[in-house]
Amino acid sequence: MILKDAYVASQRNHLGSVANVLDRQLQFNMDRLIFLRNGMHEALVAPLAFSALQSAVTQF
Repeated sequence: MILKDAYVASQRNHLGSVANVLDRQLQFNMDRLIFLRNGMHEALVAPLAFSALQSAVTQF
């Protein structure tokens, strides 16, 4: 009975650790996506002026 309780407690602790790692990974990826979205928005609103970009825009 004691071994069973210890096993259950160990599994719950491990599950909590896994959930914590997954939560941090999700938050990191969400922050990264928001950063990329904001960068794309800024690139569309105020594109940099250099010759390769200007020629691509005129060809488009």
